[in-house]
Amino acid sequence: MKHLEGINPAILTLFNEDYSIDYGGTKALLDFLMDAKVDGVYVCGTTGEFPFLNLEERKKLAETVVKHINGKITVYIHVGSITTGEAAGLAKHAYACGADGIGVLPPYYYSYSEDELFEHFSKIANSLPQDFPIYLYNIPQRSGNRIDPSLFVRLGESCPNIVGIKDSSGSLTTVMEYLLAFRNKEIAIIEGADEQLLSGLSAGCKGSVSGNANVFPELFVKLWSEFKEDKLKEARNTQLDIVKISQILKYGNIPLLKYALKLRGIGNGICREAFRTVLNEGTVEEIVEWAKAGF
Repeated sequence: MKHLEGINPAILTLFNEDYSIDYGGTKALLDFLMDAKVDGVYVCGTTGEFPFLNLEERKKLAETVVKHINGKITVYIHVGSITTGEAAGLAKHAYACGADGIGVLPPYYYSYSEDELFEHFSKIANSLPQDFPIYLYNIPQRSGNRIDPSLFVRLGESCPNIVGIKDSSGSLTTVMEYLLAFRNKEIAIIEGADEQLLSGLSAGCKGSVSGNANVFPELFVKLWSEFKEDKLKEARNTQLDIVKISQILKYGNIPLLKYALKLRGIGNGICREAFRTVLNEGTVEEIVEWAKAGF
C-alpha cells in the first residue's frame, strides 16, 4: 500500500471561460506542485469542488492526474458521493485507472445512523481489493455526518483496506480521539485543518491534505521538513505564516484560492456558479507577494 504521508495538496479544479474543465491548467498546477516537492495530491475533494462535477468529469479528471503524475508522487482520488452505489463506482474507477488510493466522506445532506454509515463505507471497501488503501474523510460541517471514533474503530477492524482518516473538522480534540482509539495500532490520521497542522503532526498525524497548499506549497513543504528535522522553533514560525495565509484566504475560500493561484501564474481564477469569480482583492495580492518574498 502507498499511504498518504507528508504534504498532499487537495488540488483545485480549474475551469475554462465556458466552465468546462481546464485540463491544460490542471497539468500546469500538477507541475507547479511537483516542482515544490509535495509528497502527493488529493483529487476531487472539497477544494476540488466535487459537488459541481458530474461523474464523467470526475472520472476524466482522475485519469488525467494519474497519467500526468505517472508515478512521480502519490495520487489519491476522493470518491465521496450522496449514494453508496455512486461512490463505489467511483472507487472502482479510481482503482482501475491507477490511483494509489482513495478518500471517501460520508453521504451528505441527510443524517444517517452509525449503522447506516458503517454499511455505506463497508460496501465501498468490500468493492475493492483488500490491499487498495482507503482513507475516511471526516468533515461534518460539510457532510452533516460525523465519523465518530466508535465508527472509525468498527470500520478499521472489519475492513483491512481502511487504513486511515483525514480529519477536516478543525477540532484537535477529534484528532486526539482518533489517535487514542487506535493507540499502538497501525492507522494513519491526516490533518485537514491547516491552522493546526503542526499541532496535529506533534500529536501523531502522518501528514496534511491541504487546500492552501495549492497556492503556497513551499510553506507546507518547509513546515514538514522542519518538523521531521526537529526544528520546532522554525516550524512554529512557519505554522504562524500558514495561519496568516489561511486567515487572508478565509480558511479555504475557493474563489480566493483560485485568484491567489492565478497571481502565482496558474489558471484564470474562474469558478463555477454559484461561486463568484474574484477579479481583484488587494489583501490577497499583498499576501501572495509577502509569501513569495520568503521563498
